[in-house]
Amino acid sequence: MLMKPGLILAISTGVNLALLVLLAHGFPRTAPPVATPRPPAGSKLDTVGMITNLPVQTRFLTNAFQWRQLESTNYDEFVANLRAVGCPERTIRDIVVGDIWDRYESAKDREDASEPFWLNGPPRVAAERRREAELLQLKQDLAAMLQRLLGVVWSPKMPRDAFDTEQLICRALLGDVSEEQFERAAGWLFRAEEAKSEVVWRCRDVFLEEDYAELWRRRDEIERELRAVLTPAQFEELRARMGVVETLFDSDGLDELKPTPNELRRIALARTEVYPLGWEVLHLDRSETPEQEEARERTLDKHLREILGEERFAEALRLRDGDYRNIHRFAQGHGLSKDTAHKLYEVQKLAREEAHRLREDKSLDTTLRKEHLQSVTAEVASEVGRLLGPKLFGEYLRQAGQWVTNANQL
Repeated sequence: MLMKPGLILAISTGVNLALLVLLAHGFPRTAPPVATPRPPAGSKLDTVGMITNLPVQTRFLTNAFQWRQLESTNYDEFVANLRAVGCPERTIRDIVVGDIWDRYESAKDREDASEPFWLNGPPRVAAERRREAELLQLKQDLAAMLQRLLGVVWSPKMPRDAFDTEQLICRALLGDVSEEQFERAAGWLFRAEEAKSEVVWRCRDVFLEEDYAELWRRRDEIERELRAVLTPAQFEELRARMGVVETLFDSDGLDELKPTPNELRRIALARTEVYPLGWEVLHLDRSETPEQEEARERTLDKHLREILGEERFAEALRLRDGDYRNIHRFAQGHGLSKDTAHKLYEVQKLAREEAHRLREDKSLDTTLRKEHLQSVTAEVASEVGRLLGPKLFGEYLRQAGQWVTNANQL
């Protein structure tokens, strides 16, 4: 299609006007380069040269640090490298201890591929013992290395999780100590259990005198280390708290005597004097003769008498008998006097003694013996009914008084 003459004229006019505007104002031009002044001859800048004159391939390094510079298969070098770059000591400990944990766990979980899977009998036992010995040696080497390099007391018995129940129990036992004190002291506490495991492994649970001597040596070493970590007051607090735990778990009814806090603390400290720290964990009672054990019990009873006084000590001795504890609980629950509980206990003791005598009497035949036992239970029921009254008598029979009417319970 041909364009109309009018349209061509309009376009031509517009182009001409645009050219006139450009000529009037000038075309945009690039700014001329600014000449860089040359520094005076002989100056430092002239010697070094300007940055703009450097070769294109020159690079400026602002941080040349590489992690591989710190890596080392030798823990001494690794720790030295970390300290050299200013790594905080706490971070170093976390890194190295974590690596030790991983290394030990890997060794423990790794199966021995050198032995065929069908190996059986004595050869298999020998291979397992060899592997256990290697793992024990690795554990001892790693623990010694950590203590030498970082002062860390490490034991695989110690849980890795800070919120593990055993870790929390350790915190409760150690009380108000610094974090560093806790880590070292807790390590030594877990070493006690580890010491027992090592000795048991070596002697295959058949203890000789030298094995018990080793346990005592390890116990004494652990106590020395704990005393070095803790202040005298902190160590006494540890003894008191551990003594309270052992007293309550093996109280023989002492908890029902309801000792005051001061009495309980004194009893706990006395207990850890008679049975030193580690006694329960290391099973050191097995190392003593019955005569030695009885001597310890007498010594502890002497302390209890001094702490509780004669009357309450006598009550503590009665509470060691499970029969009296049952009577004591019933009396307390129903508001009976202590004197009534004591009389009821005496009736039970006399009835048991008489029943035992009748069973041991070879002159009695079965029928006569049975008649005598029935007579005993009748007298017992009458006396207990008098002490308790009709209402409590029936209640006692239902709760804990089967011995009153059943001679087989005597």
